Amino acid sequence: MLDIIIIAVYLLITVGIGYLGYRQTTTAKDYLVGGRTIHPLIMALSYGATFISTSAIVGFGGVSAQLGMGMMFLAMLTILIGIFVAFVFFGKPTRKLGHELNAHTFPELFNKKYNSSYLQVFMGLLIFISMPFYAASVMIGGANMLSEYFSVNPTLSILVFVVIVAAYTLSGGLKSIMYTSALQAGILFIAMIGLIFTAYSQLGGVTEAHLGLTRLYEQPDVQESMAGLTAGGFRGWTAMPETGSPIWWSLVSSLILGVGIGVLAQPQLVVRFMTIRSGKELNRAVLSGGIFILSMTGVIFMVGALSNSLLYQKFGVVAMDYVKGSVDQVIPAFISNYMPSWYGALFMMAMVAAAMSTLSSQFHTMGAAAGTDIYQVISSRKEGALRVNRYATFFVIIISSLISLVFTGSAIGNAFISKGTILFFEMTTVCFLPAYFAALYIKKVPTKAVEYQVTIGAALWLIWSLFIGPNAKVLGVCQFLFGKSSLAEGTILPSVGATVAILPVSIIILGVMIIAGRKKSAADTEEVSAA
Repeated sequence: MLDIIIIAVYLLITVGIGYLGYRQTTTAKDYLVGGRTIHPLIMALSYGATFISTSAIVGFGGVSAQLGMGMMFLAMLTILIGIFVAFVFFGKPTRKLGHELNAHTFPELFNKKYNSSYLQVFMGLLIFISMPFYAASVMIGGANMLSEYFSVNPTLSILVFVVIVAAYTLSGGLKSIMYTSALQAGILFIAMIGLIFTAYSQLGGVTEAHLGLTRLYEQPDVQESMAGLTAGGFRGWTAMPETGSPIWWSLVSSLILGVGIGVLAQPQLVVRFMTIRSGKELNRAVLSGGIFILSMTGVIFMVGALSNSLLYQKFGVVAMDYVKGSVDQVIPAFISNYMPSWYGALFMMAMVAAAMSTLSSQFHTMGAAAGTDIYQVISSRKEGALRVNRYATFFVIIISSLISLVFTGSAIGNAFISKGTILFFEMTTVCFLPAYFAALYIKKVPTKAVEYQVTIGAALWLIWSLFIGPNAKVLGVCQFLFGKSSLAEGTILPSVGATVAILPVSIIILGVMIIAGRKKSAADTEEVSAA
């Protein structure tokens, strides 16, 4: 009953905030960029809560239980790149450019910058195709938490998430999303403090906990249990994998670099830079954003690794053996075994908050991509923009829900949370990031250079994801067509993420096209002068 009361109160508050956003949303500008009047603290908390979803807490927390504290490099990278570099070096010029061009979405920024409707439609299409997998991973993470804690059907959990989030996303747009995300960020912060305190207190303090985790890997029965990972380069939960090994490549190229760099070009995060009045307000948001991200990623990655010692003490097996290989069940297992019932309710509410904050932003971004960036550009219809975006958002909600229902409970679903997230982050990195940087910092970039880079980058990302890299096994297309999980089986390539494999190629393509375009422009100018 206490659990139900706590969550019911939270949901009522969420509904109230959503209604407030609805009352303040009367135009497409309000719906898409919050009227450009959002307070910097609200923006920072909303940014962090959108980035830190159940995929980060449940999925990546489970990965840290499997691969160890090497995941802390991702935590440091998200603070350095995801907050400081993103806010100061990308956020300020993005806010300025967005205001000057009166852009309301990430793809529209490129259209107005380069006068290319192709870029807006194609980038909107990439978001529309790949982001539902990211949204589905968040749904599955939240559903796993609810099903573990309340012993309810995961399908029912997904439906509950979708109905609640859809209600305030469709009605209030970005204002409702950012207000509720700020509330959800506060709940998450409180929950994480309790989590790390419990983990260390159960293990005798920070020093003893880390020494115990190091010694745990030396136990003969643990060595036997971890033999498969050890053969792949694993060297314990307090050490990085062997340099150059398959596990090292997977950890560094897909998780650390794929997510750490990929945060820079996330459309649902970039649009938040366009919601505030000035660059000075972005500076004010850096400190609060950095503290929040550290308390989220740093805590959950540490707790994930320490769960091996905790579960071994109580059950005689390490985390992956306890959950029978399902990384997404590690954090729920830790909560149910070590946290008091009242905290379980609080943490469950935090997970609901994490899922809702990220899902609402994903639904909003996908709806804007389908409605503003694809439909309105192709049809050239500007009237009824608010209605069109709401219809488009409802459509992408259905698609994302269907994907999550397909993968929930399946063998692939056990790894889908982290993989679905990485898939989208890698797409934005290899397709959007070079063009995004050029739009902010390089003068006189030929439109064709950006169009070629985004298009070729997308093609290479798709090929790598479906047929070669780590995601090929999860997606199963290569297995279905060719009878093998990767076309590069027997090499290191199936462990190498698209960020490392494709991003350098995308940067080279853009650079070559810029140089070629400038030479052509200079030659054309000379011909005109001669004539």
